[in-house]
Amino acid sequence: MNNSMNAARPASGKLVVVLGMHRSGTSAMTRAMKALGAEPGDHPLPPAAALNDKGLFEDADVAQINQELLSAGGAHWHTVGEIELAGLAPALLDALRARGVNVLRAKCAGRTFALRDPRLTRLLPFWQLVFKEVGVPVVYAVAVRDPISVARALAKRDHMTEEQAYPLWLAYMVAALRDTHGSVRAFFDYASMVLDPAGELAKLANRLQLPVDAACAGDFAHAFLEQELPHPRFSTADLTGVRAAPSAVKALFAALETVCRAGEEDAALQSALERGQQFLADVEPLLRVHHDTTLLRATLEASKLVMADRDKRIAELQQQLANGPVSAQAGVGSPAVAGAAKDAAANGAAAPQSLVGSPIVAAAMAAAAAKDTAANGAAAPQSLVGSPIVAAAMAAAAAKDTAANGAAAPQSLVGSPIVAAAMAAAAAKDTAANGAAVPQSPVGSPIVAAAMAAAAAKKAAAENAATRAASPQSPVGSPIVAAAIAKAAAPYAPHAPAAQPTARPRFASRGATLYSFVVDTQPRFAYEGYHLARSLIEHGCEQASDINVQFTPEVDASTRALFRELGCTLHDIERFGDGRHCNKIAQLANLHPFDFDHVVLLDTDMIALADPRPNLDEHALVGKVTDLAHPPLPVLEEIARAAGMRDLPPMGTVDAALEPTFAGYCNGGFYGIPKGLAQIVDQSWRHWAQWLLAHNEPLMRNGMSQHVDQISMWLAIVMDRIPYSAAPSNVNYTVHLNSEHRYFDRGVGIEMIRYHESSLDALGKLQVNARHNELERRAIEAANRLIGAGVENPVFQSLRDSAAQA
Repeated sequence: MNNSMNAARPASGKLVVVLGMHRSGTSAMTRAMKALGAEPGDHPLPPAAALNDKGLFEDADVAQINQELLSAGGAHWHTVGEIELAGLAPALLDALRARGVNVLRAKCAGRTFALRDPRLTRLLPFWQLVFKEVGVPVVYAVAVRDPISVARALAKRDHMTEEQAYPLWLAYMVAALRDTHGSVRAFFDYASMVLDPAGELAKLANRLQLPVDAACAGDFAHAFLEQELPHPRFSTADLTGVRAAPSAVKALFAALETVCRAGEEDAALQSALERGQQFLADVEPLLRVHHDTTLLRATLEASKLVMADRDKRIAELQQQLANGPVSAQAGVGSPAVAGAAKDAAANGAAAPQSLVGSPIVAAAMAAAAAKDTAANGAAAPQSLVGSPIVAAAMAAAAAKDTAANGAAAPQSLVGSPIVAAAMAAAAAKDTAANGAAVPQSPVGSPIVAAAMAAAAAKKAAAENAATRAASPQSPVGSPIVAAAIAKAAAPYAPHAPAAQPTARPRFASRGATLYSFVVDTQPRFAYEGYHLARSLIEHGCEQASDINVQFTPEVDASTRALFRELGCTLHDIERFGDGRHCNKIAQLANLHPFDFDHVVLLDTDMIALADPRPNLDEHALVGKVTDLAHPPLPVLEEIARAAGMRDLPPMGTVDAALEPTFAGYCNGGFYGIPKGLAQIVDQSWRHWAQWLLAHNEPLMRNGMSQHVDQISMWLAIVMDRIPYSAAPSNVNYTVHLNSEHRYFDRGVGIEMIRYHESSLDALGKLQVNARHNELERRAIEAANRLIGAGVENPVFQSLRDSAAQA
């Protein structure tokens, strides 16, 4: 990418870069920099409750770039081994570097900017090229804290073992020393800063040639540092007795302790640095083996849990079959269910209104009723008034088949009051009429719900046609019912994340499909959205008005006109949640009034190369399994536990790496939602996004706050039992990761590609690199032909130029 514009005008100001290991006082140091005339910026990450209540003082824009760098390099903040960026695509590095230049030029303009993110310590070679291009003086402040305190803090925050914490401390400190050699730098000891902030600030000011503001220094000492709290301080002598700490860690800390005390670097520090470098080089091969082994162990442990849960469920089902009928328990204690049951029993006929709103039941009813009605020549019933005896028989048969086949039973659809009410009402009706006990069935189970709907529809159609006996035949063995069971159970099967679609298309007839995406104030969103809309007009919709473009309030009229001229439907959308990564969550509110069968929510950095509609599902939310484990499995589990998730979903593998994730965690670039689910997805997604933003400590400390929208959708799917079906990679095919696509259906081809802004060259087209295979090359060429045909107006030309320079 051509970055000559960035190099043309160096910024005024100065840059103070705070480096150090996590939990070493870098946030406190950055706050202290205000007393030295350095400001931490106006776009910080929010405080992390119970961890950094006073604030992280970490710039959100820089943190985002760091996270993208680590992700692209297949690394994390806790990676001990060398983080290799040299192998990344040059276009990606150029784009991220250009963003960094623009960010820092703006933040350094006319002032001294204090830049803090512990991950900078491991990514400094990348940022030093950015600093050089920005053209401002740079000095470094390196935080030093004893490794014992750091290890204890990491154990408390991240459950990290000593065996990992000590080498990680070494990796950070070696990188800080190595990459700042020859630069102006000062070391500060966190424990000394707490005990004598004025003295430590004076040392820093002298070393970094910065002025001291006495009033700010006093405010820092009295209002920020809580000296009354105990801050354990461990010495080199204490570290000597720690068996988990390598000797290279002990030597380097001893040298740093001396430097912090004396204020001058010496030969011992250089010797300890070389010793630390050698240690890390020696263990690098072992670290790779450890990484692979850890991943394998996590996968095996998760598989054991899935198998144990399966065995437990099979035993429960077998016990139910052995015990015989018992009274139904559906919806006990719910006033709505009790009322529905009472009315149904009193009237002798009217079960609750048809199960509209329960997509699994509605879909199963439609599938079964349509096929059987056609076969029998009968009119389809208008409501699902059905005998629970049939449902119970179906549940028993499903349970028996599940036990016989060794499959794990799906989790129940707890939280669907319509399903629970219908089951309770029908049970009350038939129990009252027949004087018989109804066999117990798993409350809300999608297998039972689907089977109940299909069996009831089939029975009612048969009775209306008067072609069969009055007593219901057991639907066991019916291929229609079997299909309904399989469809309902699919999202909950243990192998759901790894399951590839086997039948395309998933629905017989195409109804109205709406598409929707958000255009923010950044020019790239309009640039990308314009191409996305044109590609959908060509491949994916009946008319241009099916494409809904939702604009945040600040988007100007000329940008809106660009999409209006295409014939798209335009909306205003209020910023939601954090106002950056969560705006897409508000889209559905504008779409409910429309008449549609499905809505597809998209990111703007996608281009359609074929019709994506065959991937949609009549009764499930469709999304592709996430590309990478972002966040990693332990972080997802921590969030799930905090949200009240008692039973974790099954595990599978992400799409673009050999990394585990949970079922239902899908990439946010493509969500296909049937009309019957739109309302509940809207409400549930909003709820969990707001909850997650209020409980975002795990994401904050892992630098993954940008994934709130994806994780909150996962919480909605799992916690609120929203039916989910895994889409193939074809419909959300990444071309910027240069990785495998585990769930790609080779019989179909690439239908929609997803790229990253870094994939665009100076002309605004997608770049082909040596790692792309022939199929990917052809897809990118097709996308570029579409891009090249869309340069016919000056507004678009301006957007393209802005996007290429961003």
